[in-house]
Amino acid sequence: MRINWTELQATSSEFDLEISELFSIFFKQAEKKIDEIQNSIQRNDRAKLKDAAHFMAGSAGALYLEDLRSLFKNIEDNSSANDFRELDATLGAVKSEISLISQELSKRHT
Repeated sequence: MRINWTELQATSSEFDLEISELFSIFFKQAEKKIDEIQNSIQRNDRAKLKDAAHFMAGSAGALYLEDLRSLFKNIEDNSSANDFRELDATLGAVKSEISLISQELSKRHT
């Protein structure tokens, strides 16, 4: 299970509506920040890369998405690496994880 529903339910009294709204905001932010991360990798802008990855690690952690938080933390921690190829691979894993989270969320609300 990619989403820790127990933790999320414990933090929300009007669970379904609030969680749907939170994930909607999260997915919009993720799309923008992933683009920012990709552009930062292409431009070799380590500061923007680190900031965007840090932001998303925090956002994922706040939603108890620990696997995703770990991937963003990995990007943040390796933002000063000389070789960005590993970051590209990690970013691919981020996109896959977000897709799986979206699928899990859709199954729960159908």
